[in-house]
Amino acid sequence: MVKYAKDNFMTHIKAPRRFFDLLADEYSKTMPDPELYPTGSRDRSVFERAITSFEDFLDRANCGLDGILQMCGVCDEWCAAEGICKFMREMIGMVEDILLCLAEGRDSELVAAFIEGELWYQEYKFPIAVLMRDQHNMLKTFLSAFKIARSGSVEEQDDFWENVYLHWFTTWPEHTVHFADIPDDQALSGLQEAAV
Repeated sequence: MVKYAKDNFMTHIKAPRRFFDLLADEYSKTMPDPELYPTGSRDRSVFERAITSFEDFLDRANCGLDGILQMCGVCDEWCAAEGICKFMREMIGMVEDILLCLAEGRDSELVAAFIEGELWYQEYKFPIAVLMRDQHNMLKTFLSAFKIARSGSVEEQDDFWENVYLHWFTTWPEHTVHFADIPDDQALSGLQEAAV
């Protein structure tokens, strides 16, 4: 039972660090139109749904863990299963860490923690890095401006993000990320453009 829960869990998250990047990306797309909802905020339920999903996997794994303990006691199989359950609990904790940043300071705290690499999932020893070193260094150059902009007007914040996006996508165009095999000077098809 633990093996099936682990296999389903890993199929669900695929690459853990990439999973968190996609989760953050999904969250960033939930910002309501500032023209219609000037005081609106992003939808935190993106993270709450992830926790609920992880807890379902963990519950199934814990049932198997309890079964092993009852039948065999603390044995090699139980230790291996406990390691799987521990990883699942840590993944839940990593999502809760993001929610904690949001509770402490809304999006600004989360962005600052992300840029500084202070989120638990960023510090966790996954096999693949979230950002390349030069991407991380570029974002760090914007940190002091971010700290000023986050307490400024909406226009100042918009100007700040426009500047960040301009530098980011000039340096690392989405075209080369999603279609590395297509030369930069070659036009993308309509379907490829939509994917970018």
